Amino acid sequence: ESALEQLLLSLRRERLEESLGVLARMRDLAATDTGTRVTITLAMLAIAPGSPEAQRAVLDEWRLSVDPGSRTRMMLGALDAASENATLMPEALIDALCADELPLLRDAGQALLALRIECGSSAAAVAQLVTHGHAPCSRWALRSVRSWPMEKARPVREAIIRSLPENADAEARSIAATAASELGRAEPEALVELLAERVEASHQQGINAILIGALRIDDAAMAARISEALRCASAPSQTPSGDCMPV
Repeated sequence: ESALEQLLLSLRRERLEESLGVLARMRDLAATDTGTRVTITLAMLAIAPGSPEAQRAVLDEWRLSVDPGSRTRMMLGALDAASENATLMPEALIDALCADELPLLRDAGQALLALRIECGSSAAAVAQLVTHGHAPCSRWALRSVRSWPMEKARPVREAIIRSLPENADAEARSIAATAASELGRAEPEALVELLAERVEASHQQGINAILIGALRIDDAAMAARISEALRCASAPSQTPSGDCMPV
């Protein structure tokens, strides 16, 4: 298993399409070993999502994925592969995700569809996906938007912070804090506005994520803006000029 894992990592890194025929035969040999079969299938999808071999393997694996856990793993593999080239994602797999009974998988399908056809709504679709608070999806979304223009990335980063549940675990809190620090570096005022919004909503986890993210930026001007936003949020009364009254 360790040797296979290292082999697949190397093939994915090199995107060695010549290996697809061998991988397809390996997948057939692992017919009764679900874990190995799925691992090989996802490697094929990552290497060449538009190839006939990968598409046949993916659709066959989806047909065999009768439980939510298996379908979710396939969904995560599809998202990972789409990071390289979403336009080559198998249309049939996207359609299957969009029609799934689980809202998380349906929204993942919609995100893949938006990315695949570049319809201009990909930011909204990815932002909708992260509202589920599913850490692997949020981590994927955060990684994906780093290459986007800041205006397009902003709603995704904000959605990750807004969707943070009050009982969030350490992984979810870390992802949200990273989203906050990236938002603050790209658009400081957007982070300040989001902090004021989260304070007004009494969303403590969102407030904490923003403060941690702001600390990571280590910028005196940012610290001043964050302090001012907190002061204004706790002192809603204003002077005639619109400034916050001291508290």
